[in-house]
Amino acid sequence: MLPVGTIATKVMLEKMYDSHVTLVLSHSLEPVPVPPRARKRYRLIKEIPASREEYLKLKNVYFSRPLLEVIESAYAEIAVLAEELQNWYDNLPEPLTEGELAQNLQTAIEELVSDPPAIPEDMASIPVSHFPVLEHTRAGRRDDAVAAVRECIATIPRPVTPPQLEAIGEMMEHVESWEGVEFPVAYR
Repeated sequence: MLPVGTIATKVMLEKMYDSHVTLVLSHSLEPVPVPPRARKRYRLIKEIPASREEYLKLKNVYFSRPLLEVIESAYAEIAVLAEELQNWYDNLPEPLTEGELAQNLQTAIEELVSDPPAIPEDMASIPVSHFPVLEHTRAGRRDDAVAAVRECIATIPRPVTPPQLEAIGEMMEHVESWEGVEFPVAYR
């Protein structure tokens, strides 16, 4: 274990724990100013877990939220992605509105637009630990939403009730649709 006051690079901390370390241990880390292009560094201002196992317990607690909150967040992110693509489509120059890019945008928007299912009350408060994808591209954000919904489904205790089964079926349909989305690129 590193003593309080130690300065560690982000890479060093990620090797000790994982890529979520600066989020999970944010209360124990203080960013240290570095020159441009230098690796991020942190000063340990509190003790950090002595083992990876201790860290993983903290990580589970840090990322644990009620199922309903995880679902709402995932569907909200998908709605934002659909809105971004719709804005892109709406602002295409006239000559491009009949082309392949416009068609690809329309297809992606249609596959993304989904209303969240009605979550039965007995599912809403089930704790779910969702570890976010740390990639902020459109595909990364979509993959994070897909992973969140899949983790919610996997967390629901079995056997399931008919209303739970209906919600699970709806979520699976949406996830399969979202996974098929190919995000267009502006130029080829």
